[in-house]
Amino acid sequence: MKGYTRLIPMAIGRPVCVCAIAAACALLPWNPASRAQGKRGMTLVDLLNIPRIADPQITTDGRRIAFAAAGQLWLYDRDRRVAIRAHTGITPGQGILEPAWAPGDSLIAYRTLFSGSLFLGLYHLETDTADSLFSSGMRNLRTPSWSPDGRRIAFQLSAGDSA
Repeated sequence: MKGYTRLIPMAIGRPVCVCAIAAACALLPWNPASRAQGKRGMTLVDLLNIPRIADPQITTDGRRIAFAAAGQLWLYDRDRRVAIRAHTGITPGQGILEPAWAPGDSLIAYRTLFSGSLFLGLYHLETDTADSLFSSGMRNLRTPSWSPDGRRIAFQLSAGDSA
């Protein structure tokens, strides 16, 4: 990796330098018995291919966590210890970021990114369905946030854009 550094998102969405990861891998203990059994240690490529969790958001009761991973919206049930992929109906090549729980924990607002028309979506927990609330075309929208009464969602459009 001579002269090459790249920032990548890691487990909690913070950028980490690949060189730092490579250095950490070099410090991991090596077990000769594992190699004799046909096992191998993790490589840098293995680490880079681990799905990354972004934007974890916990419900007000603390029982569920919504997060984005591999471009999808996921819901983790802390009581059952299981993660379920939400059916949001995004198109291939699109991804989801920044889930935001509504007061009452029954709806999740989120934004799409990457290809196609970008939009602000709304996921209904009870029916496992989603709606598009606002299409921004190719404008980048960010940080959906619910009003305290749950009747409005505020978000940011990239500079120079209007809605």
